Amino acid sequence: DAPWCGPATKATPMATARPDPNPSPESAERFLRRCHRRLETVATTDEAREGAAALAAAIDRAEPREHRSSWLPVLDSVDQLDPIGRRTAHDRPGHDLVADLADLVPHLPWVPTHRATDGGTELALAPFDRVFDLDRTVVGLMYIGPGATYPLHHHPPQELYLTIAGQGRWRYGGHDGFETVGPGRTLYNNPGDLHSAVAGPRPVVALYVLW
Repeated sequence: DAPWCGPATKATPMATARPDPNPSPESAERFLRRCHRRLETVATTDEAREGAAALAAAIDRAEPREHRSSWLPVLDSVDQLDPIGRRTAHDRPGHDLVADLADLVPHLPWVPTHRATDGGTELALAPFDRVFDLDRTVVGLMYIGPGATYPLHHHPPQELYLTIAGQGRWRYGGHDGFETVGPGRTLYNNPGDLHSAVAGPRPVVALYVLW
């Protein structure tokens, strides 16, 4: 692999963008802050709380970058995002994280993952370091299309996932087996832990934070 730049972003030109009249960083920042609030409510381990703090610090020091939105074929399944887990008791009225995600998808710079050869037909990543300068923290969204598998992999930084949408089977945290996980969970990987995810009949989307 090239020097670490995220869990799986390609250092290649972005996919052809759909028309996007306003790819503003403000909407991405609002979404990240809502993800942080969700993390604060669901984090039950020291590692998850540390990851939430790393995300908050990255948002606070983020400097916007010029960016173009882009689209990949797997994102055509965005209308299949599972409504289960959308609004929880942890959210204030109107803070629907899945609806926020669906609104944000067309405004992000989506790229294929270098860990697969599908070219964006089954998997996609939205690296927020293309939207903001986040210094050494790596933050992004992982989108797994219905029935698709994100390949088993590992990397040097520790990582926290916040599951946002979809039921999937996850291998994480140094375990050999897979666990069925729904929205609103935190999943932690130690440096070097092998991990993977398999989507069910609907897309799986998770926020990742590496620090």
